Amino acid sequence: MEVSPEIFVEQFKKAGNPLGKIQQEAIESFKKAGIPHVKLEEFRHTNIVPAFAKNFSFEQKEHTYSAESLIKKLPVSSIENTVIIENGELSKVLPTASGIEVVSLNKNTSHQQFEKHFSKYADLKSDSLAALNTAMAKSCILVGIAANQQVEKPLNIVLISSATDQASFIPVRLLFLADKNSSTLVHLFQISASENGETLTSIVTEAFTDENARLEVEYIQQENNKSNTLSNTYVESAANSFFKIHTITLGGVLVRNKLRIRLNGQGSEAYFNGLYLPDDRMHVDNYTNVIHAVPNCTSNQTYRGVISDEAHGVFCGRIVVEQDAQKTQAYQSNKNILVGNHAMVNSKPQLEIYADDVKCTHGATTGRLDSNALFYLRARGINEQRARALLITAFASDVLQQTTDPALHQFLIEQITLKLSVNNLCK
Repeated sequence: MEVSPEIFVEQFKKAGNPLGKIQQEAIESFKKAGIPHVKLEEFRHTNIVPAFAKNFSFEQKEHTYSAESLIKKLPVSSIENTVIIENGELSKVLPTASGIEVVSLNKNTSHQQFEKHFSKYADLKSDSLAALNTAMAKSCILVGIAANQQVEKPLNIVLISSATDQASFIPVRLLFLADKNSSTLVHLFQISASENGETLTSIVTEAFTDENARLEVEYIQQENNKSNTLSNTYVESAANSFFKIHTITLGGVLVRNKLRIRLNGQGSEAYFNGLYLPDDRMHVDNYTNVIHAVPNCTSNQTYRGVISDEAHGVFCGRIVVEQDAQKTQAYQSNKNILVGNHAMVNSKPQLEIYADDVKCTHGATTGRLDSNALFYLRARGINEQRARALLITAFASDVLQQTTDPALHQFLIEQITLKLSVNNLCK
């Protein structure tokens, strides 16, 4: 199946470059590279071409849902500190904590930090999906944390996608800037407005953590079973900064998450945690790339997958330690449980080490629920369904226990338990 990029080129011509000259460069890059296909090593196990084979609508009709009612279902303890983004456009910014700036930017707005950082970390030449997002985005939503600000309450960002009677292409562009000595926790929720809307959401997030800054993102993907998500995250870190992201995938039919971080300042740390529970014919692909460019940096990746029915999980984790990056510590772990005879997973950990004074490990395992552990629980009066649920939840706890907010942790436990029950993963 081949899909021509012309539909996007034509739509680009109508849009008028709202983000300026960079969009013209991006569409040219996309036209040259096209939509990634399975002959490319990075997409070897993930065919995204069918997700593009739609008669897309690019203009969203006036919605009939209530964003506030959707948010009530999320673990948002207070409506304050909440940002609502609907179909890629900033819809509402409710009162936020002091020191946090949230603004929608385009070529008609002047912002020094935006001009300094926008499209500086996403690789438009080698990543055609990032180029497509850059070309099609109507605005960039900047989230800035001022220097020396220690934000106590989580910042909630809710991405709502909607479609009516036609498949919708939704570009979302985010830019996180954590200034020196700042600290914040972001809850990023991705949800669908309805159970029937068919969407292809392209998300590109760029983030910069300045010296001694701390940025933690807890990203929950919970769209409907007709949604497709292509999420690309690019991070650049300065000296002694800290970046952590938890990516929890609970919904969608095709989800691909690409994470790339460059540790570019000594003493910087990066932590990637992921949990994915695909079922039915869902496909989830997590692709990570950690580049250690300077000495004395640390990275750690922990990914866990529970794959059932005819679902397909993919994990590809790449760690690059450049020649000057002595005293590097880099760790990676991917473990998967297959539930059912038709579930499938592909796992590919990679290490590229060009320095000689490092500590690096990686590992991957795939198997089924431990029959001895299951027998142990059943011998103590626990029925089989409950025993399986306990084992799967314990397996997922490697990731869940690293989430920071107790309310979100409890929400995830409840959602996973519900998913196990509804989809009969425990039978």
